[in-house]
Amino acid sequence: MNTTHPDHVIAALIVADPKQARARLIERLRKARMHKGDCAAAIGCAHSTLLRWIRKLRLEPEIEKLEARARREGWHHGRVGGRPEGSTVANGAAPRGSRLPG
Repeated sequence: MNTTHPDHVIAALIVADPKQARARLIERLRKARMHKGDCAAAIGCAHSTLLRWIRKLRLEPEIEKLEARARREGWHHGRVGGRPEGSTVANGAAPRGSRLPG
């Protein structure tokens, strides 16, 4: 399945039954221990698509509460993304997307 295909089950549910779409996304996020990248891979969509669905269904407040609960209860994924602290371009790191010559 193409990960951005408009016929994805969740995309169809958002139109037909938003309540069920919300429930499915929350369930998948719980199974992925609140890791959005893992959740997107599990349901077969792009990370950006998942984020768009979350915004469209206005799930941000519920997800924030669930993430806080997951951290408190110890079932949060615990992974963090981004660059290591202090590795900025100003400190000598290569700009995002740049490639070393060679």
